[in-house]
Amino acid sequence: MKTDHYKYHESQLDAIEDYYSTLNEYGAQYAETPVSMEDAIIQWFTDGHAENFRDTYLKSTEDVAELG
Repeated sequence: MKTDHYKYHESQLDAIEDYYSTLNEYGAQYAETPVSMEDAIIQWFTDGHAENFRDTYLKSTEDVAELG
């Protein structure tokens, strides 16, 4: 059984992969080289995306808990 902590990290990894894909889809129009996964992860944590993800994730799990 997956713990809530594990589910959070798994969801965040999925979100980072989506962010990475988005950077490369849209960035390909403007950049000569694709964004590396390393650069995407650094941007994720330094540009506020991680905080936004955490806030959204916690709100969604609180909403589910209130329904239960």
